Amino acid sequence: MDRYRFRFRVWSKGDRRMFDSGASPSDLARFFEDHALALQHDSAVLMQATGLLDSVGHDIFEGDIIRFTFPDEPKLYRVYWDDFACFSATQCCHTPLGDMGRGIVVVGNIYENPDLMETS
Repeated sequence: MDRYRFRFRVWSKGDRRMFDSGASPSDLARFFEDHALALQHDSAVLMQATGLLDSVGHDIFEGDIIRFTFPDEPKLYRVYWDDFACFSATQCCHTPLGDMGRGIVVVGNIYENPDLMETS
């Protein structure tokens, strides 16, 4: 779990690309050096890893779109950092991500796949 605690990614609005920080302290330092100017001028969006993995082993980040089946119908949710200091998923309810259990699959994110949330 500690390996994922301080992972980040950045969506570059200008390049329309996602950049991942990596997990080591040196990767993280280099990542923030590379993206500091863009973050300072609001031309990039910073997202933190939740520390959780989906059911196929992918990291779950804020801004991700996840598919979760409850009770029998799969629905799409957006992962976000809420006012109660936890990562949650939205659609019809605001559920802490850690309480959702197994069966979560990352299907995209709100920057590269905004159409997924429009159709859900």
